[in-house]
Amino acid sequence: MSRVSGPLQRVWIASLALAALLHAAPARGDAERVQGALASVRFVAYTPRGFDPGAGGPPPDRAALRADLALLRGHFDGLITYSCANGLDSLAQLAREAGFRAVVLGVWSPGDSRELGRALAAAGAERGVVIALALGNEGLFFARYAAPALAAAFARVRSERPDLALATSEPFSLYLEPARGAALPRQDFLLPNVHPVDQPTSRRASRFPCS
Repeated sequence: MSRVSGPLQRVWIASLALAALLHAAPARGDAERVQGALASVRFVAYTPRGFDPGAGGPPPDRAALRADLALLRGHFDGLITYSCANGLDSLAQLAREAGFRAVVLGVWSPGDSRELGRALAAAGAERGVVIALALGNEGLFFARYAAPALAAAFARVRSERPDLALATSEPFSLYLEPARGAALPRQDFLLPNVHPVDQPTSRRASRFPCS
């Protein structure tokens, strides 16, 4: 993902090109639905302006969330979120109301049973728009949680919602490392983070397009 300036400041654009290239038919989950969304929906990864999912804090104001989504909807029709804590599970409903066609709900802390429960509840309430859950974001890379906790979260969702597609998100370089890549659970599609400026393998970051 790459940072955007101007009116979309603090919004992270989802770089789904790699995911689109690598999304083989999911072994589980709604294969046709996920594949159709990856092929036809323009996604943006979003966290509320001024809100850090890792720092917690009071829930963002719903009016501010609606204003953000209205701004984004002019350019995107798919949403990827980072967290279902702090009231952000409401983004599934708000995204549907704003006219988004597909939502991948994020879970910031897969080991938090309450956040995972909120994600499952939101996905159940908004089945028409939530196509998948993204369990964790760069947590293995930064050691915020361990691989067994991530695997347990995958197992819980597989048990309670076997029809729901699952992924996790890590820097793309981690997928290429034999040891850490092997620690990733089996996913229904790939959702790597692509940070051209930060990745040591990217030496032409200044030429990377942001659009």
